Amino acid sequence: MNAGSSANFVVVVANPSAGTATNNVTLSWQLTAPFTATGITYTCTATGDVQCPAAQTPSTQMTLVSPQMGVGRALTYIFTVPVPAISAA
Repeated sequence: MNAGSSANFVVVVANPSAGTATNNVTLSWQLTAPFTATGITYTCTATGDVQCPAAQTPSTQMTLVSPQMGVGRALTYIFTVPVPAISAA
Protein backbone atom coordinates (compact mmCIF):
# COMPACT_ATOMS: atom_id res chain seq x y z
CA MET A 1 0.00 0.00 0.00
CA ASN A 2 1.21 3.47 -0.80
CA ALA A 3 1.81 6.09 1.87
CA GLY A 4 -1.10 8.48 1.94
CA SER A 5 -3.64 5.83 0.97
CA SER A 6 -5.99 4.18 3.46
CA ALA A 7 -6.32 0.60 4.64
CA ASN A 8 -9.73 -0.76 5.63
CA PHE A 9 -9.98 -3.39 8.34
CA VAL A 10 -13.32 -5.18 8.60
CA VAL A 11 -14.18 -6.94 11.87
CA VAL A 12 -17.37 -8.95 12.33
CA VAL A 13 -18.37 -9.85 15.88
CA ALA A 14 -21.16 -12.43 15.64
CA ASN A 15 -23.12 -14.77 17.88
CA PRO A 16 -23.80 -18.00 15.98
CA SER A 17 -24.62 -19.90 19.19
CA ALA A 18 -28.02 -21.06 20.42
CA GLY A 19 -28.11 -18.56 23.31
CA THR A 20 -27.78 -14.85 23.96
CA ALA A 21 -24.29 -13.65 24.84
CA THR A 22 -24.87 -11.53 27.96
CA ASN A 23 -21.43 -10.94 29.43
CA ASN A 24 -20.26 -7.83 27.60
CA VAL A 25 -19.22 -8.67 24.06
CA THR A 26 -15.89 -6.85 23.74
CA LEU A 27 -13.73 -5.89 20.78
CA SER A 28 -10.27 -4.55 21.62
CA TRP A 29 -7.80 -3.42 19.00
CA GLN A 30 -4.46 -1.67 18.88
CA LEU A 31 -2.25 -0.19 16.19
CA THR A 32 1.45 0.26 16.76
CA ALA A 33 4.07 2.61 15.29
CA PRO A 34 4.33 4.01 12.70
CA PHE A 35 0.52 4.39 12.77
CA THR A 36 -1.03 7.33 14.60
CA ALA A 37 -4.60 8.22 15.56
CA THR A 38 -4.67 11.06 13.04
CA GLY A 39 -7.26 10.32 10.36
CA ILE A 40 -8.56 7.01 11.77
CA THR A 41 -12.29 6.57 11.33
CA TYR A 42 -14.65 3.71 12.05
CA THR A 43 -18.25 2.71 11.53
CA CYS A 44 -20.43 0.09 13.19
CA THR A 45 -23.42 -1.62 11.62
CA ALA A 46 -25.74 -3.81 13.70
CA THR A 47 -27.71 -6.84 12.53
CA GLY A 48 -30.97 -7.54 14.36
CA ASP A 49 -31.73 -6.07 17.77
CA VAL A 50 -28.12 -5.71 18.95
CA GLN A 51 -26.92 -2.12 19.26
CA CYS A 52 -23.55 -0.68 18.33
CA PRO A 53 -21.58 0.63 21.32
CA ALA A 54 -21.56 4.36 21.96
CA ALA A 55 -19.33 6.20 19.52
CA GLN A 56 -15.79 6.89 20.64
CA THR A 57 -13.09 9.18 19.37
CA PRO A 58 -11.01 6.90 17.13
CA SER A 59 -7.56 6.12 18.49
CA THR A 60 -4.79 3.56 18.05
CA GLN A 61 -6.11 1.59 21.04
CA MET A 62 -9.84 1.10 21.55
CA THR A 63 -12.19 -1.18 23.47
CA LEU A 64 -15.76 -1.35 22.21
CA VAL A 65 -18.32 -3.15 24.41
CA SER A 66 -21.87 -4.29 23.67
CA PRO A 67 -23.69 -5.53 26.83
CA GLN A 68 -25.33 -8.45 25.05
CA MET A 69 -25.80 -10.05 21.66
CA GLY A 70 -28.79 -12.20 20.73
CA VAL A 71 -28.73 -15.39 18.71
CA GLY A 72 -27.71 -14.81 15.10
CA ARG A 73 -26.91 -11.14 15.71
CA ALA A 74 -23.74 -9.39 14.63
CA LEU A 75 -21.82 -6.13 14.73
CA THR A 76 -19.71 -5.20 11.72
CA TYR A 77 -16.97 -2.65 12.25
CA ILE A 78 -15.00 -1.01 9.46
CA PHE A 79 -11.84 0.76 10.58
CA THR A 80 -10.20 3.06 8.02
CA VAL A 81 -6.56 3.80 8.80
CA PRO A 82 -4.27 6.15 6.85
CA VAL A 83 -1.08 4.45 5.67
CA PRO A 84 1.93 6.43 6.93
CA ALA A 85 5.17 7.03 5.08
CA ILE A 86 7.97 4.82 6.38
CA SER A 87 11.49 6.14 6.15
CA ALA A 88 14.23 3.80 5.01
CA ALA A 89 16.61 2.76 7.76
